[in-house]
Parts: sequence; C-alpha cells; structure tokens
Amino acid sequence: MEDTAVPYMPEHSIRKEKYEIQRVLGSGSFGVTYLALDLVLEHLVAIKEYAPVGTCRRQMDGSLCPAEGYEAEFAEGRRRFREEAARIYGMFDLPGICCVLDFFEENGTAYLVEEYLPGGTLRAYLNERRGHVLSFTECQTMFAPVLEGLCQLHARGIIHRDISPDNLMRTGDGAWKLIDFGAAFQIGEQTAERSGKIAYAPPELYVKEENCGPWTDLYAICCVIYEVLTGHRPPSAVNRLRRDRLRPVASYTAIPPKAEAAIMQGLSLDVSRRFFYVGSLMEGLSMDTATAQPLLEQTRSLWSADWLQLTTNGSASFSGSFSGRGLRLGRRILLGICATAVAVALAIGCEHAYFSAYPDQKFAFRLAMARREADRHPYEALLEETPEYVSMLRKLKPYAKDASGQEEIIHYDVPQDMLKRWRFRNAGSKYFNGCFYLDEKTMKELLERALNCSLETDTSSYYSSVRKERGENGVDEIYNTSTLRCVYDYTAENGQRYELTLALDPADERVKALTVNGTPTVLRTVLQKVVPYLVPETYLTDEETDRLLTDTEDLFARQETLAADEELKKDQSVTEHAKFRLRLHTSVRKEYAYAQLTLVPGGYVE
Repeated sequence: MEDTAVPYMPEHSIRKEKYEIQRVLGSGSFGVTYLALDLVLEHLVAIKEYAPVGTCRRQMDGSLCPAEGYEAEFAEGRRRFREEAARIYGMFDLPGICCVLDFFEENGTAYLVEEYLPGGTLRAYLNERRGHVLSFTECQTMFAPVLEGLCQLHARGIIHRDISPDNLMRTGDGAWKLIDFGAAFQIGEQTAERSGKIAYAPPELYVKEENCGPWTDLYAICCVIYEVLTGHRPPSAVNRLRRDRLRPVASYTAIPPKAEAAIMQGLSLDVSRRFFYVGSLMEGLSMDTATAQPLLEQTRSLWSADWLQLTTNGSASFSGSFSGRGLRLGRRILLGICATAVAVALAIGCEHAYFSAYPDQKFAFRLAMARREADRHPYEALLEETPEYVSMLRKLKPYAKDASGQEEIIHYDVPQDMLKRWRFRNAGSKYFNGCFYLDEKTMKELLERALNCSLETDTSSYYSSVRKERGENGVDEIYNTSTLRCVYDYTAENGQRYELTLALDPADERVKALTVNGTPTVLRTVLQKVVPYLVPETYLTDEETDRLLTDTEDLFARQETLAADEELKKDQSVTEHAKFRLRLHTSVRKEYAYAQLTLVPGGYVE
C-alpha cells in the first residue's frame, strides 16, 4: 500500500464500527485528537489516536505503520498508550477527571475514547480573561471538583505527573476536568518516563521517578492555582533552586491568609514541607473535604512507604524543616547526580569528610539506617519448642523470681546488660505494642532539631519485665517488655524548664514511648515536625493538630485570670490512627502551667 501525505484520518471514516470521525480537534508529537460521533449512543466523543510524529507513516487506507528503523520504538509507545487508557478506564464516577469511555486497537495503532469537553483548555480560558486572572472565589469553584478527583486517584495508587493549564479542560456546563494521563504513573510500576511541563514540574521529577507521589501532583496543581490567581507563572523549580524569587500570592491579589499559606506550602521545593495528601490543600483553601477525608487512610497505606524513603534518604531537607538556613534542593539534586562518586568516596574512607560537609545528609542517613535495622528485627514473642525459646529459657533460669503460686506465669529479673548481651529485644504481646523505628540517640537529635534546644539528661531508670506464660493459643511464650526510662530537661520558648521522657527498649534503645511536657507551642512543633518522621504513615493533619490543641491553648490563655487555688484540667486522646496513639493532658494553675503529650506506637496510652 502506498504512503500518503494526508496526516489525518479522513472525515466520516468509521472506527470500531461505531465511531464516525467528524474533524480534527488538535495534534501533538505523540498523536492526534478527533471529534467523533458515537453512532450507537448518539453523542459526541473525543478520540485520541496514537500517531507519533517521525516514527510512523499513514497509508492510503488510513492505517499506520512504523517508519523504517522505528519498529521497536513505535511498539513500545503504543504499549504505553494502552496503559494510559487502562489506568483510568471505567472510573466514570470521579469528579474533575475526564472519563475514558473506551479503548481499542485498529489500523495498526491504538485509540482512546474520552468524553468530549467542548469548552477548551484553561490556558485558552485565561487568555480570554481580563488580566488573565480569576478571583479567589472563582478559583475555589473551579478547582474543588478537580482536587476531589485527584484525591480519588491518589487513593487508588495513581498520580498524574503532568498537571498544567493545558491539561485542564472545560465541559459544556462550565465545569473543569483533568485530561491527558499519558505521563501518569501507577504505584507498583517498575518504570515510568519522566514528564511534566517545566514550569509546573517539581524538583523530584528531575531526579528520579521513584520520588514521585501525591506530593508531586500537589506541587503542580498549586503552580496552576498560583498562575490563575496572580496571572504570573511561577518560576521553574530549576530556576528557584538557583535563587528562589517566588513572590507571595498576596503581593498580587487579595486572598485569605490561610489560603495563601496553603498554596505556598504546596509550592515548597522541599518535599517534606509539602502536603502529603490533597485533602489538606482543600482544607487550606476552605473547600468541602467531606468526600476527601475518608480517602486519607487509603492514601497513607499506598504512599507512606515512598514518603518515608524520600524523607529519610537525603532527598528531603531536614535543615529546610528545622532551621533557618534553607538548604537548597539543588544540593540534593547535585547529590543525586553524584551518587556514584559519593559511594566510591565512602568506600575509600572519606565518610567522615563527606558527612562533615553535609550534616543533614548524615542525619538522613542515620534515619534510613534506623529504619532498616528496625525492619530486620520485628517484635515477636519466643514460642515454645522453637530453638530460640529453648535457648532463652536456659539463659533466664538464674534470674527467675518466686512465682507466688502462679505456676502458669514466671517472672524474671534480668539486668539490662544481659538483655543487651543476648540482644533480647522487647517482644510483641498483649502487654506491648511495639517500638518506633528510631533509637534514643537519633530520636534525641530529631527533637533537638525540631525544638531548637539542647536536651540535658536528668535521670534514667531501668525496669525489668521478662515473663513466661501460657498464650491464648495454649502455647507457652517468653516475651520481654522491660523498659529503660530517660528523662531530659529543656528550656521552652517562654523561658521555663520542662521535662521530656523517652521510654526505651533496653536491648537496642529503640523508642517505646515519647512524653513531652511543655507549652502548646512546643507540642504543636512536636506534632508537626517530629511525628511526621516518627510515624510517616499516619501523622496528624493540620486540622487534627488544630482540633487537638485548641482547648489547651484556650486554657493557657486563661492562666493570668485564675485564682491562687484554682486549677484548670483537660484530657484528650487520639486513637483512630493505626500506627500510634496519643494522649494530651493539660494542667493550668496561677503559678505554673503545662501540657503533657504522650505518644506510643499503635497501642493504648496508660
């Protein structure tokens, strides 16, 4: 069949025996989009044809064939085109997301059938507006369904990775929808090409795709919102890394402070400072989050491991979070490029020089190593008749205490040094809910960075609790719930001295519980800057933090009005998070006030 110079399918041609081509809507480097009539349902649709420029030729019958030498490239591109359709095919109920109605292969290529959005792109819409801007109220109406749909995608393990004004289109009734999932990435995929238009691409897209997650889409959508409100496109991440000239939204237009703070947080170059999920941005923009809130746990379960790896492997700056130095992400990108050179340097004994030059990388490395060590040693009881049980029972025999008539339970008074020597870590039981992954030294440094203070050791005490008893399954178990308790003094922002306590596993000094006495400001800092690194899977949202601390702040504000013998108290708890439980106790007197926050992993605060 001879080739033809006609680049498009002819009008009124039929595809899949049901779609009649009407006209070309647009074309790009990877394909052509047509307006077509669904002859069965009698409504208009948009059909995207995979037709990459330069790698294929159209023949006289309208079919496509790969250009000579591009057969493999064409086939791979067609496979990815099919994957784009498969990712969101059948998701007809998502607000703010363009529906994929059908996809099929024909004429040597692939086709994707979408709902037809006749209103044009957001880019074109802004060009028609006076000043190319919208008011904040208009922006809320426009983006609320888009953000809700994006939240739904993230909860299903999908990120878009190419959000821009060109990929937002208007329906016939004026609503806006996100299109073009060709750059989308689904969790669990092994490879994904980097994409994202430069002006809207966050820094992690320049490093490696494994760093991408909901936070990547949040940066891009905040870029679009910024441009819609101000009429100015934000500087690219690359330029901001050299010198960040991003101006606040309020310098261009009137906007509520809370909304401006939310947009600027979403535009943070430091991933750890951005929102983890879309609902937090919606809350900051004063949008209804009723449908987004139930998706938080699912989003956490899918993306928290990637978030943890990203925020503890040196790709997210701790100094950006805990100090005023504002470490540039450019340094991290440079480190990513030079990773091989660094590895060689470490191998030949330059570890000290490297970590001296990059103290934040040293701390991030320690966090990653702590996590790895914790994963290697899960908390499990020693079960009867296993080799570990028999060996430990023999070691414990000299330390057995009087059973006091309870033959089914034997207690052992074991010195701390023996637990360390045996590496007998705390083991899971009905009395014990595990440890956090951080050890005492790393946890202490994390707290000092967050609170910008020095923790001074006051006292430490050891409590032995090793026991053997019959489990619920009728099998004898040995478990260790011994505790090393370390108490530290520190000075809060009000000049008063407070205590901070770490309960540790005596064998490896991993943290079992954190108790902080202090002011509401101190506790807010702990919740916002410590907890996300301690339990990144399920940390509190800003809304949850505000709700928890509101009463405490109110009680502290009333301190000066109290009588000499009057005391105000308040007890609160958070138990719905899978990875931790916390309790907040507040006590306010005329002469002294404190709030006590206790945090334990996945268990009950006693």
